[in-house]
Amino acid sequence: MLRDDLPIQERPMLIERRRLLWTAMTGALFGLNARTEAGGRQSSKGSKAVSATTNLSEENLAERCADLDLPGKGGVASAQGQAELFVRDYGAVGDGTLRTVADWINPASSTKARYQSLSDLQADYPHVTSINDSLDWAAIQKAIDTGRNVGFHDGAYCIGGNQLVMSQSGQSLYARNGSQGGALNDPPTGGAFIVFEARGRKGSQAALLCKGSLQRIIGMKFRGDSANANNVAILAKKNNNNNDDLDIEIIACQFNNVYQAIHCYGRGVHVRDCLFSNNKSGYCVTSDWPSSGTSGGGGQTDAMYKGRALRITNNRCHGGGTLVRIRNYIARSPTISSNVLDFGNQLLLVETEFGPGGVLYADLTGNIADLCGKTIISFGPGTRCVGLNINGGSYGGAAVGSVDGADHRPFAILGFDGCAEVDGVSLTGVNLHDTDGYIFQFNNSTQAKAVVPKNISVKGGQISGFGQKSGAVRGIVSTVYDIEGLSLDPGSISDPGPNVTALIQSVGSKTISGLFLGGAVSRSGVTTFSDTKVSGVVEGVERLSSGQQRRYKGSADQWE
Repeated sequence: MLRDDLPIQERPMLIERRRLLWTAMTGALFGLNARTEAGGRQSSKGSKAVSATTNLSEENLAERCADLDLPGKGGVASAQGQAELFVRDYGAVGDGTLRTVADWINPASSTKARYQSLSDLQADYPHVTSINDSLDWAAIQKAIDTGRNVGFHDGAYCIGGNQLVMSQSGQSLYARNGSQGGALNDPPTGGAFIVFEARGRKGSQAALLCKGSLQRIIGMKFRGDSANANNVAILAKKNNNNNDDLDIEIIACQFNNVYQAIHCYGRGVHVRDCLFSNNKSGYCVTSDWPSSGTSGGGGQTDAMYKGRALRITNNRCHGGGTLVRIRNYIARSPTISSNVLDFGNQLLLVETEFGPGGVLYADLTGNIADLCGKTIISFGPGTRCVGLNINGGSYGGAAVGSVDGADHRPFAILGFDGCAEVDGVSLTGVNLHDTDGYIFQFNNSTQAKAVVPKNISVKGGQISGFGQKSGAVRGIVSTVYDIEGLSLDPGSISDPGPNVTALIQSVGSKTISGLFLGGAVSRSGVTTFSDTKVSGVVEGVERLSSGQQRRYKGSADQWE
């Protein structure tokens, strides 16, 4: 056992000696060699090299941790089977109290001081600059600075306003994520928490800064202050090794009361199996691009290379704001699939402050966005939407509008406001329900240069409960632009709101060319067009305001 009076600076050395002894013993038994001091793995001829991610059994982990006579050390997750050391090896306490390193110099109890002065402490913890720095932060950063895979026992590690930095590519953090609580405002229990605050931070300094590539954060929990827009849990920035491929994975993590959970600059970001709760009007995942600086070598500075391989899959956003925000670049082939957004605002927000921004060949499959308070998929001024495929899933709000005193019915399902380009928006087998205004809204609130949306398609699925809010006229489509190519062929259209006077509304007598109207359009019993002209190839049946039907025969000027 490690004695309680063992100086904190001696614990890592003793733990390391035991680790090397254990590795040497397993090497003698199984032909494995110990890690070299250079930080790599060597293999002799005929022997197998030890992988940096070799799985250890629960029994081995328990044996390695037996000397850590600290509370709450049990419950090491199977994911931690790849942890090579633990933050409590380096002095972390994790009891939910914000302690400072002053406790190591001037302990409140009669325990002997571990260090005589700040400069004495800095010999072992050089990243510490003040006696007011968090003790848990100092210990965790020391463990991270080894470059090895770091594990966390259950506990609440309070880092205050300090920032953890991961610089080593290929490094991972492991923990057990515990329970998020039975109801929206229940406190999370179990697992390993990073508890942080925004006070004293510069701008949006994050709790954890990831600077390398191929890093993994698994099973961690972050708790912050969702009322503060500068409250960021994880910031992953472009690495400095000639390219922008982060290839970071954030897996099975939980973020509670965090305004911005994950903010990334760079390619290859994968967020899966995470839970985001109570982040108010904030953002779960933001994929961004800086306004200046080097963005890689050679042709990789081209827009087509920025931010590829964004994968957001199988997450839940509960009682929060926006699940995915894409900013300041064109995300090529992003995948947003099998996510659940309930009691939140938006599934996807695309915006830009400078340069081109938008999505190119995006895939949204099997998402559920329910009880949403804002337009669920929104493209802001200056953005581009090219090749947006939405397959399956369900999008909409509350039938009664207000839930628990808050508006949880979106104005529209898809909104395009002042976009620079809209070409190819396809919805297949999607259920679209309960909006205040529309399903599609093409608007231009900033008076940007007019564009012509092209190739808009709805095939299958159900459209119901649209246009529920009183006031202006409502419908399925509202446009301030001409449209080239519109196919409206849902499986059914039902329960239009009281102010729905036509399915397709134009502002200022716009023209739709290349039109297909499926059978559900005429069966809905609602007038098809309001202040809208049709031209070119037109197929399907239009319902006139008189109640009569007009069957087009392939052309806008041929019908019966």
